[in-house]
Amino acid sequence: MSILRTALAVAEKECQIERLLLSEQLRTAAGEVLLEQYGRLINLGRAGQLALRHFFDAHLRRVDWDSQGPEQFFPGFVDVLAPTKEEEIPRLIVINPSISFGKPVLASNRRIRVSAIVSRIDAGEDEDAIAQDYGIDRREINAAIDFYERAA
Repeated sequence: MSILRTALAVAEKECQIERLLLSEQLRTAAGEVLLEQYGRLINLGRAGQLALRHFFDAHLRRVDWDSQGPEQFFPGFVDVLAPTKEEEIPRLIVINPSISFGKPVLASNRRIRVSAIVSRIDAGEDEDAIAQDYGIDRREINAAIDFYERAA
């Protein structure tokens, strides 16, 4: 919390941003609060140090924004070298607070929770049978399993 308080103070005082937590310029990483300003990524919790922009850009390409702020997030492996959304890892899983109470779901069919797929796998069901039941691709089953394993 102290890092967040410091970041809020620096953003307001030095960058003239009153509502940092709602700003599309806000970026975060494990234990860090960052601000994108004038083409630079600034670490607000560490006296305004510059951060590795390309690393964070790769992760942030997986966030969709609306006029209110971040709308949804597509977790998954990140390819730092992929220059555009079209060349990055497929967006198979989505987290959106307005869908399924913010639980991870399949992007192709947002009524199917990742946890439902993984529960069926844990119960010993065949992955191909699950894919056929839901009418989805095998790669979506694999993405659900990968997400669940990495989130645990």
